[in-house]
Amino acid sequence: MKQGHAAQVKSLKAQKNRLGKQKQATQLKPFVADKYIYFLRVRWYLTHHQKLSKLELAVSDEFLLSFTEVLLVDYKTQLTAGPTTINVLDVLTKTLNSSVEFTWQYFTVLNKFLGDFINFFKKESSVNPRTLLMAVPKRDEIVRLMANNLGLQLSMRQGQEDKLAAQYAGMFYADGKLAEELIAEMFRGTQGMQPKLIKTPLVALGDDMEVGTLMVAEYTEKPEVAAFLQAVQTGMIREYHQSMDDWNVEGILSFVQEKLFDYWTPQADVIVGLGNELGDYVKYLAEAGYKLPVANENLNWTALDEYISDIALNWLLINN
Repeated sequence: MKQGHAAQVKSLKAQKNRLGKQKQATQLKPFVADKYIYFLRVRWYLTHHQKLSKLELAVSDEFLLSFTEVLLVDYKTQLTAGPTTINVLDVLTKTLNSSVEFTWQYFTVLNKFLGDFINFFKKESSVNPRTLLMAVPKRDEIVRLMANNLGLQLSMRQGQEDKLAAQYAGMFYADGKLAEELIAEMFRGTQGMQPKLIKTPLVALGDDMEVGTLMVAEYTEKPEVAAFLQAVQTGMIREYHQSMDDWNVEGILSFVQEKLFDYWTPQADVIVGLGNELGDYVKYLAEAGYKLPVANENLNWTALDEYISDIALNWLLINN
């Protein structure tokens, strides 16, 4: 009788555990994409900021943002609904394929930590009840993917579309490693973007410059943000004869695309968010009474922010 009672108790406990797990599964915390990305960025920084250089951290942060963006495009709906199986190899492949705007140095820097990143993502996903993983790539697969992307990039830069991509990829992959010296030699002279800094110090440009400096100082106490905004103000006056009252979308976009690096030196630890800072600064100026046209022209500041961070990262990779 006692044995039967014990078995019954054991069965009830097992049933309770199963019900508890089922209840837990149905009571998952709501999935919020921004919080998910923020959590991964913070965790990556905390676990790797002492292992990586500032440039490597900048590249890794950009890659993490691209990786999670691709992941959410494919899986956000499922993750919102509940536990979801993520094909890591597929997400990684799409992320690398979307990195064509970066120079070849991006991949050689990425090569230093991409294996660690995949292991990091695997570990963080293991404690998240919503994220289940499949097709987690090994180191060899990761290197081959980067070699393939570099091969395609070089072939296209030479005007060959994808005709020579496979041949170059085979050359760039050597015994499980990227042939970095060969890659550097093969890409020599193919750089599409090599901005140069003006080494001469900035000079005062009258009342507009002085007022602009004061407005930046009132807007922010962050030196990196202030340096960027001051560069924009100085460049807009020098290149386009536009004071803050004259700023328009055409002038801002032209300056960022063509003249930004003549006035601003990117810092590896502060390249994300500057475009949005510029947008907030424009709003601040408008509230202060400036009639700058760009405040009413619906410029996509988030898109500009992404563009600035991308070209700044390219600049750092080329000039490091």
